[in-house]
Amino acid sequence: MDEKQSDLVAKVPHVTFLFWIVKIFATTLGETGGDAVSRRDDQPCPSLQENRDRR
Repeated sequence: MDEKQSDLVAKVPHVTFLFWIVKIFATTLGETGGDAVSRRDDQPCPSLQENRDRR
């Protein structure tokens, strides 16, 4: 393995780690934002309302 290839291999774990950090952050932010938007009008979520009507 030459120097260029070994540098690339050394960067892969770093890129993978950053990918997962960004993915977790984006997912958490998206879920929190979605919850905030859906609860803003003080109206229940339509899918929850349908489930309640079926009982």
